[in-house]
Amino acid sequence: MNANCIRVYTLMPPQFYSALQFFNEKNPDAKLWLYQEIWPEENPDGKNYLTSQYNDAYQDEIRNVIDALHGNIDIQKRSGRAYGLYTADVSAYILGFLVGRELEPEEVISTNALNPSEPYEGAYLYTGENASPTENWLAMSCDYVVSYEYETYQWQHPVGIVSWPTLDPIEHDSEWNEQQNKSLEYNDKVSIDINHIEKKNTMNAGFFGAYHIYPNYPDFMNNEVGYANYTDSQGVFRYGGYLKEFIQNHS
Repeated sequence: MNANCIRVYTLMPPQFYSALQFFNEKNPDAKLWLYQEIWPEENPDGKNYLTSQYNDAYQDEIRNVIDALHGNIDIQKRSGRAYGLYTADVSAYILGFLVGRELEPEEVISTNALNPSEPYEGAYLYTGENASPTENWLAMSCDYVVSYEYETYQWQHPVGIVSWPTLDPIEHDSEWNEQQNKSLEYNDKVSIDINHIEKKNTMNAGFFGAYHIYPNYPDFMNNEVGYANYTDSQGVFRYGGYLKEFIQNHS
């Protein structure tokens, strides 16, 4: 496929990392690099990412994943998640850890309503006064990834948040319903803005965003009038129009 990196959404079985290690040792000039997502559970109680129970469980999984990729954990059998004896150290092949998932708008809205908008101040990342509680939670979780890996293995890898166009910081004029009520729409009623999360000088490896950007979803990809103004050598390229606007809204 001419790919030089792969992304997995959650912790894989031990055999996956053993195979990755084996492949890279046999192909030193054509290694495969890894983006490892750390999956937070769906359907949090009360649609609130900031409960202690939810965060304790997520931080447990963060430690599991980091230890697993350093080949340093035996995870007991569990339902719905990978487990087993992880002995393959693939830490040298990690391009970045990814925090979060395609968050549901209703969960973001509920988390924002149920928690104070107090800026987060971590060892490696921080947020400003404009950050929402959900953005603070993402910053806190990323900070925990970096802190745990550095304290345990004296290593920093880049860390990124996961999001998607449904939660982008752009207002899309085409996303209005017949009642002219944004709150009844799914794809443009709340945002996660990575510009509200900053890294400190202690974060040497870097901070980034990883976005699922599809060419045909959400509907505003095809309905936003301005995207028709973007063309390439083959004609109108609406997807390119969205990507250009997306980049312009990210620093």
